[in-house]
Amino acid sequence: MPFVLNIAPLRYRKVINTFLQPYLVVVYVDEILVYSETVETLEKYLRLLFDKLESVEINSSSHKCTFAMTEIKVLGHIVSSKGLKPASEKVIAAKNCFTGKYIYINY
Repeated sequence: MPFVLNIAPLRYRKVINTFLQPYLVVVYVDEILVYSETVETLEKYLRLLFDKLESVEINSSSHKCTFAMTEIKVLGHIVSSKGLKPASEKVIAAKNCFTGKYIYINY
């Protein structure tokens, strides 16, 4: 039984990457980001995506999904049609990071 539990994330990733490869998606662990130029195309992709996930018995929780976003925060970055930029709280944390007066390197 532990063997099955240990390979579950690897199996999930393999299934997701194999079945979703033709679509405009980005997969990271349990996040699936779907992108498109228009809302109509996005709706088409989402229908295909959910049908494909259902065919391999992967369920999604509708309360965890967000749709038709023009900007989304992922892994400490803001992704939008304008590109990729760091989230503001990450920039503030980097600016307020302690910088030492002396650097000691022991070789």
